[in-house]
Amino acid sequence: MVISVKFGQKVSYLLSRSGIENTIGKVKKWARSYTPPPVELTPNQARRAEAMAKNPDRVPFCHQYWAKMQSEGALRPYPYRVVENHGQFNSFNYLFVKGRVNYGFDAPAFAVGDGSLMIKDVIRQSDIQFKRLKPTAEPVTVYRCIGEKPPFMENDAKLYKKLFDAKKGDIITMPEYAYAAGGTEYSDVYKGYEGRGVTMEIFVDKGARVSHSGDIVDGKLDNWGAECVFPRGSRLEVLDSKVLEDGSCYKKVKYIIPDEPWRKTT
Repeated sequence: MVISVKFGQKVSYLLSRSGIENTIGKVKKWARSYTPPPVELTPNQARRAEAMAKNPDRVPFCHQYWAKMQSEGALRPYPYRVVENHGQFNSFNYLFVKGRVNYGFDAPAFAVGDGSLMIKDVIRQSDIQFKRLKPTAEPVTVYRCIGEKPPFMENDAKLYKKLFDAKKGDIITMPEYAYAAGGTEYSDVYKGYEGRGVTMEIFVDKGARVSHSGDIVDGKLDNWGAECVFPRGSRLEVLDSKVLEDGSCYKKVKYIIPDEPWRKTT
C-alpha cells in the first residue's frame, strides 16, 4: 500500500507543471553537454575526398552520375507535370529536416503504394522523375509558410530563427522535398506558435523542373489550393525580407534553378 501511494505521488509530480519543467531542464542540460561521436570516413569516401583535394576542377560525382543516367536513356522526358509521389513526401521529409541521414531511410514507405518500397527506393525514384520533368514554360509565383516553433522545441526553434533572420542576398537551402501553395490562403494554414510564421513568396522562373498540381496561368497556379513541390536540396535567394506587426516575417525569394552542365554534354 505504501509503495502504491509513493508511486502515485511520483506520477502526479511528473505530470505536474513543475515536474514537466524539471524534466525538460534535465533534457536540455544533457543536450548541451552531449558530444556526438566523430564522423569517420569510409575508405571510399576518404579516397574521393583526397582525389577532389588534388584536382579541384574535377567534375563533381553528381554531375558524372546524371550524365551517365542520361546517356543510358534513363532520363527520357516524363509525360506528366507532377512526379508520382507528389503527395507522399511529407511522410518522411522530417528525415532531411532533422539531419537524420544515418538511419530511417531503410524503413518501409507506408504512405507510398502498398508499403513494399523502402524510403530510399522512393527517394531514388523521385529524384529521377524530377530530372525527367518538362521545364516550366513560364514563370510562376508560389507561397510557402514555416510556422514559428515554441521555445521548448529547441532545435526546431533554432532552425526557424535561422530562416527568420535570413536577409537580402542570403541563400536558403531546403534539404527536403519542399512544398509550396498556389496562394497564401493555403500556406497560412501552416503558421505555428501563436499564429506566427515565415511566409515566403517564391518566384520560380521558366525552365524550372518542379512538380506542380495546378496549371500555370498568368504567373500563378490556377487555384490557391494547388501545390508545387521542389526537388530535395533546392536553394532560394532572398530578395527582400520584412518583419510584420504580429511578429511574423514575409520574404520574397527566388528559386535558384540548378546548374546542370551534363544536360549539354550528352
